[in-house]
Amino acid sequence: MPIVSEEHKRQRRNHILLSAQHCFAKKGYHITSMDQLVQHSGLSRGAIYNYFKSKEEIYLELMKGIVTREIDPIESHIKTLPSNLEKIAYLFDHYYQLEPMCEEQKEAFFVQLDFQLSASRNPDMMTTLDELHKNMKFELVKRILQEGKESGELKLNIHVDIYTHMFWSFIDAANMQRILFPELPYQSILMDQKQSFLKKITK
Repeated sequence: MPIVSEEHKRQRRNHILLSAQHCFAKKGYHITSMDQLVQHSGLSRGAIYNYFKSKEEIYLELMKGIVTREIDPIESHIKTLPSNLEKIAYLFDHYYQLEPMCEEQKEAFFVQLDFQLSASRNPDMMTTLDELHKNMKFELVKRILQEGKESGELKLNIHVDIYTHMFWSFIDAANMQRILFPELPYQSILMDQKQSFLKKITK
């Protein structure tokens, strides 16, 4: 039996996940069947089961990968910025520069949205959603705001949790609207939201 390299395994695993992302984005998690995942991937059912035990496991791993790829480069760049105010401004600028979305970014966003809706009806998925949202996306912004308050850069009376939710509400709404209505100037809208948000949190 030929020896399969770790790199080959990694590529095969990524191929399965990207193929699943396309299927889930097009039809949604619940409608997509394992047979459809097999057909789109071009692999055998047995080959897929060598890497994942079920459709749900593929979905959960896909979500973890999407959020990690979104947040990791942001975290790396934020470490280079000297002030917390600059970090918040950079977060708005980062999502501003994603316009226009490529097809893969659109697919990832649709999968995240579908996952949130599915999680509301599935306790196990909700646990994973909480881990991804709270431990990565939510905590990132919350930490910056809290450190900004403690350093004196930001207003002491801002409610960190509320403003963290407010930030992600801006970003999620902008992502949704620019996909549904690409002709609208959502870059300008996001920049207006940035200025309003920064004004609310600074002294």
